[in-house]
Order: sequence, then structure tokens, then C-alpha cells
Amino acid sequence: MTGQGKFVEVQGSGEEATFTYDQLQSLIALAQKGIKEIAALQTAFLTKQLLAR
Repeated sequence: MTGQGKFVEVQGSGEEATFTYDQLQSLIALAQKGIKEIAALQTAFLTKQLLAR
């Protein structure tokens, strides 16, 4: 996912079990939340590092 919230790539596999459209939507929402949290942590860390110079 880009910083603007656009998708670069989405992969899904139902090798062991299939999933529904609703489950896919839930997985995408969870992934978006996690990516946003990681990006915020990275930004905070890098900002702190740059200000410490």
C-alpha cells in the first residue's frame, strides 16, 4: 500500500481453505490498519532520529 492508501499488490490463496468476499474485505481492512500503524511508528522513529542530530 502506498502512502496515499492505494494498493500496489494484493495476494490471496485458498490452498487449504477458501474464503468469502466478506472475509476478504475483513482481511483487507485489517491489513490497512496494520500498515497505517507501522507507517506511523516508522515516521515517529525517523522524525526522532533526524531531530536528534
